[in-house]
Amino acid sequence: MKTIQAYRFALDLTPGQERAVYAHAGAARVAHNWALARASHRKAGLPTMCSLERTER
Repeated sequence: MKTIQAYRFALDLTPGQERAVYAHAGAARVAHNWALARASHRKAGLPTMCSLERTER
């Protein structure tokens, strides 16, 4: 049997660092949700925002 060791740690952030970490996590969540919506629209055969912008010009 293979033994896997894990480590648990905590960050002691300053208020400025904490804001930066939360901002980064929020931006990553927005990007993930955008990509997920785009993929689900493509799978369903619906137009994506990028294709809609190209057709309006």
